[in-house]
Formats: sequence, C-alpha cells, structure tokens
Amino acid sequence: MKPLLLISFSILVIHLSAQNNFKGGYIVLNNLDSVGGEVNYRNWNINPETIEFKTSTAIKTYAIKDLNFFVVYGEEKYKRANITYQLNPASVNNAKDYYSNETNTKRVWLKVLYTAKYSLYELTTNERKYFFIKQPGIEEITEIVYKVRLVNAQLEKDEQYKNQLIAIAKKEGNERIVPIVAAINYNEDDLLKIFIALNNNNGEPGSTKKSGWKIDIAASAALNSFSVKGEPTPYGYVGSLGINNADYASTIGIKAEIGFSFLSGKNFNRFQPRMAMALHMLPIDAQNNKGSYTYAKETYKGTELLLQPNLSFNFLLNPRSKTAFFIAPIVAYNIPLNKNAITATLENPSNSATLKGVPSLSDFLSYGINFNVQSNFGKLFVQYESFGSILDDGIYPTLSVSNLSFGYAFLIKNRK
Repeated sequence: MKPLLLISFSILVIHLSAQNNFKGGYIVLNNLDSVGGEVNYRNWNINPETIEFKTSTAIKTYAIKDLNFFVVYGEEKYKRANITYQLNPASVNNAKDYYSNETNTKRVWLKVLYTAKYSLYELTTNERKYFFIKQPGIEEITEIVYKVRLVNAQLEKDEQYKNQLIAIAKKEGNERIVPIVAAINYNEDDLLKIFIALNNNNGEPGSTKKSGWKIDIAASAALNSFSVKGEPTPYGYVGSLGINNADYASTIGIKAEIGFSFLSGKNFNRFQPRMAMALHMLPIDAQNNKGSYTYAKETYKGTELLLQPNLSFNFLLNPRSKTAFFIAPIVAYNIPLNKNAITATLENPSNSATLKGVPSLSDFLSYGINFNVQSNFGKLFVQYESFGSILDDGIYPTLSVSNLSFGYAFLIKNRK
C-alpha cells in the first residue's frame, strides 16, 4: 500500500510541476512590437507550434501566425519563416531504396542557431532534423540538404550540404575550412562550427545554453527480495546452516539520496552522467523452522544501513517527444554502516541463544537500471537493483538481494 501511495503522489507532483516553467523572455508581434514577460519554456525536442506567454496581467497562448520571433533568456530563440524542405529520411532506420521528390512547404518557428552574414537555423520534426541557411542577398531561408537511401542493402548518403558550404567558403575566400567541411556530419555541433568559421566569428549564437550541473535530492521506497544460491554447509559458527536454509520474507526499505548531474551544453537533456551518495535501509526478516546443525528454530531480524556511492548514465529514449523519458544503467558500491544490526535468535527446547551481528554483511557491488521521466523540477523514477553476495564469509552459500524501488528526485540546484 505504501509504494502505491508514493507512486500516486509522485505522479501528481511531476504532473503539476511539468505544467509551468516560466522563464524571462520576450516576443515580437506581427506589427514588430516587442513585449517583455515570461515564456513557458518546455525544453522543446521538436519545434513548438504554440507557446504560453505571461505578462504582469495575463497568460496568453500564441500560435505561429501570431509571432514573428520569441526569445527565452538563457535558453533559445525562434524565428518565424516560410520554408520548403524535402521529405527524405536522414538515417538507416527509415531509409528507402529511392530518393523521393516530395517536399513540404509550411510556416514554422525555426530555432535560431547562429545569426550573422550566413545564418543557421534548425527544424526538428517527428521524423528527423533539418538545417537551413539564410544567405546575403537572398530573401528565402533555404534548406541545406542531406538525405539517405538504401542501394543493395547499403546506405548511400546524398551530402549536398557539404557542396553548398564548400561553394560558400570558396566564394568568401575561406578555403582553409574546405577540408573541415568535407569531414563534418549533419548535426548541430558540426554545422555550428562551420558557420562560425564562415562568418569569421562575427555573429551571435542562437542558443545560450551552457555547460553546467544540477543537484537533486531523491527519496524512494524499495521492495526487497532475497534468494540463496549454493549448498549449505554444517561447518562454521553456530547456526550457519540455518542462515542459508531460512525463508527470507520480502521487506520494504527506504532510500534517500543526493545526486550531482553534469549538463553537457546543448546536449544536456540527451545524456546526463550522474554521481550520487545514498543511504539505503535494508530490513532482513528470515526464519528457519526446519532446524540446523545445532538449533531447531532460528530467526534473523534487523535493519542494515548501507552507504551507497553510485554512478549512473541517463540516456534520452525519445529525443523528438515533448516528454523526456530516460534510461540509466547504474553501478554502486555498498558499505554496511552497522554490521551488527542483524540479530539471530537460536532456539532449542532446552536452551536458546541470541547473537548480534549474525549474519554479518560485507562490502559488495550492486548493479541496476533506472527508468525515469523528467521535468524541469525533478524526476519520477522506477529502479531495479541487484546485489551480489552480501555475507562476509566465503564458505557459505550466496545470499543475494534484488529490489524494485519507486521514488521522486526533486531538483534543488540547476546551473546552466
């Protein structure tokens, strides 16, 4: 019941927090009047078709037809334009065995990447990314073309954009960048470098995102499951056979964590390395009524407190969706802080004994996978983690633990 309540509360929190993320900015209306205020910034993975804009008096929704331009301070700029672009794929995943002549003409907000004599813009659709150029003396903003097809099951690339950029470089007497253009790929980082060079660094970047970091605090409830592998041995300290023949009940523990994520510039919402330090409560509740080498009945109860430094890597699963879903492999080193936390009660009809620190836990590694949904205020997550042998004596069978946890990480510091 408790995990269900936590999940419900977390879903409500992330839903509410994801609704609004107003940041300072301004809009330019059709009459070219500028209005200052705040834009509800959505970390758009595809170019937006509407935005919410807040002034001191109201919140209003604007569509592409309403605005020439808008800026989110510290984030992005968008410019309205009428464009035509080809509808061929750009990756092997959806490549066909032919090039299509089909095009699409529409009015959009283009993301501004670089403004100068030669300006660079970006359009991201559900299918792919497109890049566009604005050249001096030419009114239209035109596509720099890249497309692919399959020929005899091999990927063939049509890299017209390289020829376009090389022609401009030669026209500007900037032939030193020609071999660099020949080696680039069709992506924002590579193209931005070329446009900066084409303009001799005399321009203004469109995106003002910087490398930075963020700190979050996470809390979760974990359902722990225990298993024993290997044949028990009757040798060793009193009750050793019973530890490994015991029935281990599933337990619910609490985990608290503080995490530090590095934001890698413009790609910060696609790949996020994260280091964290966690405290993990691991309750153990086991009973052996089958008897052991020495005693007829044994119980093992207590809560181990684990210090858990860990490292994870968040990978964005859906770069073209408005909701950011991440998957993160995790590795952690677990250090028991109270190795005498587990108490063994060993009983016979004629006598009994109580032993502190039986079983005693050792340091151990754990591995896991985390699936999370992120907003600008935090993330809702589900995590599976598998622990190796947690007993400290190698002569006994392996007692291992796995857990499924549900929680929420709240962003307390965001620097970018």
